[in-house]
Amino acid sequence: MLPALYHKRLSPAEARAKAATLLAQTGCHGDIHQLSAYLSQQQRLQLAIARATILDPLVLFIEEPFAGLSLAEQEPIHHYLLDSRKTRAQVLATHSLRLVQELATQMLFIGTHQVHHFTRWHDLVACTQPEVMQYLQNYQQQYQAVQPHV
Repeated sequence: MLPALYHKRLSPAEARAKAATLLAQTGCHGDIHQLSAYLSQQQRLQLAIARATILDPLVLFIEEPFAGLSLAEQEPIHHYLLDSRKTRAQVLATHSLRLVQELATQMLFIGTHQVHHFTRWHDLVACTQPEVMQYLQNYQQQYQAVQPHV
């Protein structure tokens, strides 16, 4: 609620209601009355996203939204980001190719020697630049290593 109250955009009651709605949309079900240090990493991220969006920004900047989260912990946040892209632009710095594949309409791969721009997922995965190919291969190996065998 702090950004809304600090900028005097909402009354305390409106800020409380909007904060509760945003937390529910991000999938946060923890005790929000605890200090952030006592929340899980997932809950802290959900709280940060709710705090960042309470003033309805036109652009949301997020760096590594899934760092340290399991695939199950990523799901509610992933769905929130998918849904909220209809109302605001999102600029994400991420290693999560799943997120890139589902969300991105413009992709920048920043390599050691060059920045590569892609407008379609297919163009990224079909890229023949060695650093892009190496990253995709490494990502695939790491992703497969953490996937449960069915």
